[in-house]
Amino acid sequence: MATTNYSRIYTRISKQYVWWIERDSIGIALYDPLTSEKNRFKSPDAVYEITLFYYKKPTALKTLDVAGADLTDDPDIPTQFHQYLVDRAIQLGYEQDADPRMAQYFEMKFEKGVKEGKTFANRGRVSGSFQIKQHDM
Repeated sequence: MATTNYSRIYTRISKQYVWWIERDSIGIALYDPLTSEKNRFKSPDAVYEITLFYYKKPTALKTLDVAGADLTDDPDIPTQFHQYLVDRAIQLGYEQDADPRMAQYFEMKFEKGVKEGKTFANRGRVSGSFQIKQHDM
């Protein structure tokens, strides 16, 4: 009975471009499963324009007890959503003050802002263009 080496079974038999992320960089290669293992991945032979869609994680604001903190720090959240952050802070204050009606009111305002923010984030805005330059690894 012959054993099957599953690492040699490929579902695609044509060349295709592949990509991966490593050490805060994007690697792009032309993958050819029909060549030898040594030559399976090749660098692109021309300059191509690519479009990347991603979600940017906001940088954390420093609290005032941290060195270098400043009251003038701006969050990465767009300015039209800053009021919703204030609403959340007011909600938390009313919860500590034991005023559930006002806490609930500001919680509803904050949740409305979260919903609007998610809609804003999923609009698929595209801006700017970058070229990836080939270099030896």
